[in-house]
Amino acid sequence: MDEFIQGHGQGAFVSHINQMRADELLGNLAMQDINLELALEELQIVRDFISTPEHILGSELTKHGEIAEQMAVGFDRSENFVVGKESGYTFEGVKRLAPEDYLLDGLPVQSKFYNSPSGTFSAITEHLDLYPDFISSGGTYEIPRDQFAQLLDWLNMSQESLAKLTNEEGGRAARKAVDQIRTFEAQNGVRFEDVVNPSSIDYKDAQLGVAENTINIKEGKIGSLDNEQREQFTELSKPSLTQGLQVAAIGAVLDGVISFSSAVVFKMREGKKLGEFDREDWEYIFKESAKGTLRGGLTGGGIYILTNFAGLNAFFAAGLMSATFSITVSAIRLSKDEITLEQFIDGIGDTIINAAVTGVGALAGQALIPVPVLGALIGSIIAQQLFSIIIKSVSLLEKIHIPSLQKALYMYKRNESLEKWSLSQIDLLLISVGENEMEVEYEEDKDEYEVERLCLMV
Repeated sequence: MDEFIQGHGQGAFVSHINQMRADELLGNLAMQDINLELALEELQIVRDFISTPEHILGSELTKHGEIAEQMAVGFDRSENFVVGKESGYTFEGVKRLAPEDYLLDGLPVQSKFYNSPSGTFSAITEHLDLYPDFISSGGTYEIPRDQFAQLLDWLNMSQESLAKLTNEEGGRAARKAVDQIRTFEAQNGVRFEDVVNPSSIDYKDAQLGVAENTINIKEGKIGSLDNEQREQFTELSKPSLTQGLQVAAIGAVLDGVISFSSAVVFKMREGKKLGEFDREDWEYIFKESAKGTLRGGLTGGGIYILTNFAGLNAFFAAGLMSATFSITVSAIRLSKDEITLEQFIDGIGDTIINAAVTGVGALAGQALIPVPVLGALIGSIIAQQLFSIIIKSVSLLEKIHIPSLQKALYMYKRNESLEKWSLSQIDLLLISVGENEMEVEYEEDKDEYEVERLCLMV
């Protein structure tokens, strides 16, 4: 397979890889729009709840209890939804005056928000007296975050340190709370930390006068999480060294296999069977395979770099890499005197034309046959074949018409009859080669002529 066709095949492959990353980014961002919408809907539910305080149970001093419940569920659901996760918190299936306030992963949770740590824990013990099977059935309690931290600090203090706390430092409340908790643990055979968990808010955050601000703060955090998610998706969609090396490796393997197969076919066309290959044949095959592997790796890696870091079109990058490799090989041959300078220059022209033709074909083929790689390969092969046919046709026309045009010029110079030669033919010849750049000798008896160039063509 022609190296330009192989190059455009790799270009199509790299283009497909790049498009997959772009599509994945667009898909992730679209999903994130949905995630953000769901998260904000949860916050709106909490906001709607506190907007009608007359429907909230309790007095002005105790309405924060139900507000805390709404915040516990709504805030957790919001934070999870914005990052594309499910939340274990729900009010679904829970009656308003049930033993539990909401469910967490299907298990009952009772929220207790009182104005002091000891008061909150007293409420827990009172609730457990009413529903003695609450803990054994998997139930847990949630209390204000700041009060939970305070109770843990007291529990972790030594008896001596706890006894030294003055009443002004909360010593009396601390010792009362610790005694309550130790008794609670002994009676129920549980540890405080196993059945009591901190809420996501402090006690003050659930108060009716500041609840709206608490929601606004949470909304800001949701916005930050949303931005982090989008930045993460964008970062994941960027080209990477690892992916570049993978593309180069795939290109090396594919080009190596194709080169190996092409070399084997070439040798078999010489009339040899596979079992008849000698050492020289295998050396040629492996040499071509090594060249193909190197070319494939460099081409694949180069296309990946040019498309992702230089912003080039994949098919243009493929043509550029293939042309660079071809010209480099020709330059090496020139340095070894294997070809002349004229052949080297002519080869550069052929390389550029071939790269352009196969590139246009690959682009058109991929557009007409939207199958990754296949469309580009078919397009570049067809374009190359059509171009080859055109070149051969032009060469054939030149062989047919140029002698007649040359004879017309000869007759023109001799002022002989040009009736059977059209003026357009003569004009074409004069424009193509220049009247003063050719001298024609014609032998009428032999009906032959000879054209000698006296100067270089312009």
